[in-house]
Amino acid sequence: MTNQIATVNAPNIRHLARTATFVGFTALIFFGPFAAQILGVNNPLFRPWYMFAGVGVDIPKGEFTATARDGTVTRLTPLQVLGIKHYPVMLSFEFQTRAEGKDGMQKFAQAFCAKNDVKLTFRGHVGSRQGWRPLEAGDLCANGQ
Repeated sequence: MTNQIATVNAPNIRHLARTATFVGFTALIFFGPFAAQILGVNNPLFRPWYMFAGVGVDIPKGEFTATARDGTVTRLTPLQVLGIKHYPVMLSFEFQTRAEGKDGMQKFAQAFCAKNDVKLTFRGHVGSRQGWRPLEAGDLCANGQ
């Protein structure tokens, strides 16, 4: 009779242990940011929440075309125009080089235009709070020289 009681209680203990582990992890995920943001605890275990609402706003997605004076055409990604390998990883998600409209595209390409004597055009989309909006921009280097 004692063996039957032991076998009946064993699955219940395993179930209780799984439930407790699940509840513990859930509490850590849900309340972990509280410790970092309210109590100021800086620990990799307690990570703060970040809002991602404006991460892709005014970031171009498309293709730049650089045409040199000798007629050579080079296709470039937005990252190549910026001269970086990837968008920066940051905590505040403030990216200084954004393409806010057609004037913003000239600002986006300003450093590239300063280094290269080309006609630079863009065809693609730019992120907005309503989604990706189409954008075509002509000679972006014209006003910078």
